[in-house]
Amino acid sequence: MAPWETSNSAYGKGVIARQDVSDSDDDGDFLGLEAKTNSNCGSRQEALKAVRQSGDALLNFGSFKDDREVVLTAVQTHVDALLWADAALREDRAVVLAAVKAFGRALRYTSTLRDDPEIARAAVREDGDALQFCKKLKDDKITVLLAVKSSGFALQYASPGLRNDRDVVRAAVSENARAIKCASAELQAEFG
Repeated sequence: MAPWETSNSAYGKGVIARQDVSDSDDDGDFLGLEAKTNSNCGSRQEALKAVRQSGDALLNFGSFKDDREVVLTAVQTHVDALLWADAALREDRAVVLAAVKAFGRALRYTSTLRDDPEIARAAVREDGDALQFCKKLKDDKITVLLAVKSSGFALQYASPGLRNDRDVVRAAVSENARAIKCASAELQAEFG
């Protein structure tokens, strides 16, 4: 195995324990991870080659976590790659947009861009469940409609008002009939 190869997920095969990857205050900083990356592993060319295979390899190329090209490549090949990027790049609009277009749930690794409409909508278009990482846009009908069209159960993350909106509930139920469980009691009775 090459020095940059890791498991399919940052949480697998002892790379890092899931409990070590917490963001208890939900601000996107994931404190403590910088110390766990390997900063002396290979050249820039090796880093690019590795992250093309799996963005998770960025974990082993800590000295390139602030290299925009390396990070842009990584975020398009692994959902957790944005986590291993430098904090400034986790808030870089182009990097985050590339990440969420590939993996909607990568939205969880940014704090300031979660409620940017373009970024959030790209994320929920790719994976409706990314709506859970939005804060203000859970009450935005356009964003929620995109989310429930991608995943009916994303309705559970919508604001109470939109869980009581017939258009939103209809879209969720057409994607997955069981999503009716996430609608308001009033609409559950009406649709059920």
